[in-house]
Amino acid sequence: MDVDYGVYLVTQGDLAGDRSTVDVVEAAAEHLGLVQLREKHRSARARYELGLELRAVTREHDLALVVNDR
Repeated sequence: MDVDYGVYLVTQGDLAGDRSTVDVVEAAAEHLGLVQLREKHRSARARYELGLELRAVTREHDLALVVNDR
């Protein structure tokens, strides 16, 4: 997979309003080359589960997924 670093989304759920992080990524996917899972304030379990959901979306749209460490 060639990664396009031109436009990428960094997740931060508390800024998404009433939309889920997955909804935001799906809405923007056609304009992105990469998604970065940040979510510093979530538990490790919640980040893992969100990561699984985001990986399914990014795989569907042929996007790279980068996961921040703690």
